[in-house]
This record gives sequence, C-alpha cells and structure tokens, in this order.
Amino acid sequence: MNKHIISDNSTNQILIEDISPYGNLVAYVESDKRTCYFYLMPIDNGEKINFKPSALWLRNLVPAPEEFKLEVAPLMPKKNTKHPNGIEEYEPKELDIVWFSDGCGATLYYQGTIEAIIPPWSSFDNIAGYSREAIGFDTPFLPLPETNSAFYLRINENLEYWNQLTQNSELRFDNYKNNLLNKYINIFDNTPPTEIYTIKNDFLPKAEIIEFFYKNYYIYITVGLSRHPLPKVEFFYKTKESIEGNRVIELFLIHPNKISGKLLNVLGSFATYPWRTLNFIDYHHSFEYIYDDLYDGFFTLPLEQLTEKFMLNDIYKKFIELFPNIKFIGLLPATQEDFLVSRGKGIDFAIKKRLTKV
Repeated sequence: MNKHIISDNSTNQILIEDISPYGNLVAYVESDKRTCYFYLMPIDNGEKINFKPSALWLRNLVPAPEEFKLEVAPLMPKKNTKHPNGIEEYEPKELDIVWFSDGCGATLYYQGTIEAIIPPWSSFDNIAGYSREAIGFDTPFLPLPETNSAFYLRINENLEYWNQLTQNSELRFDNYKNNLLNKYINIFDNTPPTEIYTIKNDFLPKAEIIEFFYKNYYIYITVGLSRHPLPKVEFFYKTKESIEGNRVIELFLIHPNKISGKLLNVLGSFATYPWRTLNFIDYHHSFEYIYDDLYDGFFTLPLEQLTEKFMLNDIYKKFIELFPNIKFIGLLPATQEDFLVSRGKGIDFAIKKRLTKV
C-alpha cells in the first residue's frame, strides 16, 4: 500500500488507502471526526479514465441530524442509520480493501467482515454503494444485500480471484502463457512462433504478442489478456450467460505482410487499453492512436468474419473448439481516412469498405 496518495490535513484523516491493481484508481476511507466515507477516485496517470468518482457514507461519529444538509461529507439522517447517536471511528489496522476482479469496484472489510461495497456500477442510478450501517433505500447509500444474495457470490469471486492469480500455478503468467501458446502452435499445424513481443506497461494485465507465419500470412495474437476480466462487461451485457461469454478476451490480427514496429506498438497499446482506461471493448469498435502526428489504429470485428476474409475458416473452428471460454476479437488496421469514413457513415460501413482493401 502506498501511503498518502490522497493528501490529508489536520481535520480530515485517511484511515486506509489502496491503489487498484491496474494503477488507475485509488480507494480510501476518510474521517473528518464527524463522519466516515469510503471513496473511489481516478488517479491522473495520463489516460482518459472512464470512471465517475464515488463517495459512500460509512458511519456517523456524532449524533445524526433529522435530514441531510448541503455540506461536504454530509451526516446520515437519523432514520437511515443504525446508530443515530453516532459510533466510534474505525481502527485503521482493522480495515482492509479488496478490489473487484475488473478493477472497477472495491469492497471494504472491517475486522474481517464486509463493511461496505462500491460496485463497478456505482454513481449510476443514484447509487453510491452499500454500507453496513445504512437503513432504507431512499438515499444513495444502500444497506448491504441480504447474506443469501447472489451478489455475495461476486464478492467472494473477487477475493478468490486475486488469491488464485498469485497462488494457483496454472494462472501464473508463464504457465498460463505456455498453456495458450502450445494450443496456438497446435492450431497452426505445429508451426512455432516466429517472434514473441513483450507488451511493456506499468499496468496489469501482463501480456505478450505472438507472431506466426502461416499459409503466407502473418498472424498476431495476444496472450495474457484473458487472465483478467474485461472492465464494464455488466454495463453492456445483462444475463449471466452473456456476461460470462464476453468477460475475457484476446486480440487477433491477420496481415499479408509483417507489420511495422509502429503498428506493433499501436497493437500493444490497444491490448492493455481497456484496463488502463476502464473502457469496455467489443466488436465494431474503433481504436485511434496518434503516432508521429499520424493516425493509426484498428477496427474490431468477430474473428469468424476476419478469418473468412483470409479463407482461414479452419483456424476459426479450431479456436472455438480449444478456447470455448475466451472471446477472440479480430482486428483490422485502420488509417485516418478509415476513421473519417466511420464517423461519416458508421463503423459497420467503414469495416466493410476496409475489408475490400485487404
């Protein structure tokens, strides 16, 4: 934990703070000796982060008012708190923060028990989160869900996820990479990769780009992204089946020529883009990147559509068979002209036009 990420002063005290595993959010508990709040805030890391700051009431330290007052960190009204006369401040050593697996939310524990939850969908629909001390549903601060709620399955998954990522040998990067790489090699008729490029960044997920030369095409596939859930999936998919089917991805590029170092850097930047910026990506999205005053980037499309264009349908079938739980997103290199077309006539039109040029 890095202390003093958030500046404090003589009246406000930071009781605990923690940076998200993806390095773009900070969670912290602050006391102003009247009340305690749990905050989730973006860190200025040079990226445009798709996240609204969240402020979740935890407890009053003094007697509660009859109603909310317009002030910073307002006290919870009497009817909405379990302790209308106030309760003692937290002991900092007893606090702990566990992040959601996609890095977009956090759970606060006190003395080993869940105290509050800021979920990835906080700040939407006037919901800041869930607090143990809260009563009623007429404020942004909701009581914790019932203990038999399915929501707690997600909370437990978060805790298990981070434990497994470090303790489960199959999920350690080198082992995970080798498992995927061996399957890739098998798909390409036991053709070994021609190059392996490390994506250099200060954020999880750790990932590499594998280059194959197969049937006169250069094929570039990421490995490692699928160890980490894609951010914001719940915002775009609602059923359990659709969420699970779109939760982990790898990127896939087919090119008739070996791509330039410039485009390889753009691909590396795009690979970690969702986790650096907390932006969800799916088919028919675009990624623009300014490099040496020129625009480069990609359109995304289903892998089946991409392999069909290059008459590599056999590859598609093998990927679906060997990786039923990973969503492979196809990439089409796009230029500034292509992006202008997409803005004028829509991305579907731009993709079809771009495919005719490949």
